[in-house]
Amino acid sequence: MRFSSSIHVAANGMMSSFFMAEEYSIVYIYHIFRIQSSVDGHLGCFHVLAIVNSAAMNLWVHVSLLSRVLSGYMPKSGIVGSSGSSMYRFLRYLQTVLHSGCTMQSI
Repeated sequence: MRFSSSIHVAANGMMSSFFMAEEYSIVYIYHIFRIQSSVDGHLGCFHVLAIVNSAAMNLWVHVSLLSRVLSGYMPKSGIVGSSGSSMYRFLRYLQTVLHSGCTMQSI
């Protein structure tokens, strides 16, 4: 996902565990999103852990953001300065949405 010419998010996904039995199956999905600036280098990253229980179709999402991103560590000048505050607002919104949790019930 590209936010500007100098900031982008790269996702490395991994299915860390899969267990299947006759009565239920559980899938754990773990993602690492890395935020990088070509001007200042590494800005931060966040981790997403999703646990899916297909029997009940429940989805729990846990997000942990590095403190440098949440504390507002964003360049204030140069190319990145124009998009730094919007990137910070996006990450705060993403943290709020994913920390609130998500439950999906099958109908």
